[in-house]
Amino acid sequence: GIDIVHVPTTLLAQVDSSIGGKCGINLEVGKNLVGAFHQSKLIFADTKVLETLSDNDFSSGLGEVAKYALLGNETVAKMLENQSDSILKRDPEVLVPLIKSCMNQKLYVVSRDPLEKNGLRATLNLGHTLAHAIETQTKYELAHGKAVALGLRFCIELSFKLGRIPQSQKEKSISLIDSLNLINEIPTECKNAKSLIDLMYSDKKSSGDLAFVLMTVGGGSELVHDVDVSIVESALSEFIKSRS
Repeated sequence: GIDIVHVPTTLLAQVDSSIGGKCGINLEVGKNLVGAFHQSKLIFADTKVLETLSDNDFSSGLGEVAKYALLGNETVAKMLENQSDSILKRDPEVLVPLIKSCMNQKLYVVSRDPLEKNGLRATLNLGHTLAHAIETQTKYELAHGKAVALGLRFCIELSFKLGRIPQSQKEKSISLIDSLNLINEIPTECKNAKSLIDLMYSDKKSSGDLAFVLMTVGGGSELVHDVDVSIVESALSEFIKSRS
């Protein structure tokens, strides 16, 4: 019952985790499996604090930024295409509109599904199914946004293999991630596809099945249940091999 004001001091928090009221706790068996919703009264994001971040922490936030571009946010996508150098240099003239656009997109979705009941908010978990498995497998030593970047790369490949997006969208999506110099190597602990898939069944989106947020044509995402595990295992094994 206590009012809360968020003052996010990382890029990841400013564009994503400070918005939506989620209060989650990681367990050994999985990410964010215990938690509640408590919406803040105000979010105050000052880009000046981003100058103090390590390169690792700043890069982690860019994983969530890339997610919004892949979700069809044309403003963010164009900024990644044309101003990635300025973003990486943390130019406030670029970061302010970038962060605003990401925040507005999440606020739009969260306001229509604040407690994640109708499936709309779950679409913001693009790339997070594999990301959460990687985080769990690495005992949360890999930064969340970096795990998301790997999850996004896999989601692009899986969506393409399932015929959900064309080759041109796959190539453009990969290019957007590459523009931010985001991680492309699988951690040593995550080389076994079956072990990662076992963890995916514990994902909070799952109803005892293998559930993924997958890309749609032209940008956007959809929560899909009962994804064929044999296709996922084949695609994930290939993904791991190509990044080892």
